[in-house]
Amino acid sequence: MSQQISEPEPLRALIEALRCLPGVGERSSRRMAYHLLQHDPRGAQRLGEALCRAVEGVGHCRRCNGFSEDEICAMCSSD
Repeated sequence: MSQQISEPEPLRALIEALRCLPGVGERSSRRMAYHLLQHDPRGAQRLGEALCRAVEGVGHCRRCNGFSEDEICAMCSSD
């Protein structure tokens, strides 16, 4: 009879969040989460902060649809 290990909810949420990345399944997301929490907590913190900043501060250029911090990217707004 196999016993399932109970994981804390924040860990479970991290594993599920990592699964949204292309090509990342359950095992890969679990490995990434464990690595970040066990071996690189500062890297995990930087990753979280960078992701939040990117989501909040980067959008699409209205002209070319490339990524930009402004409505019109630097390339489209230059002469």
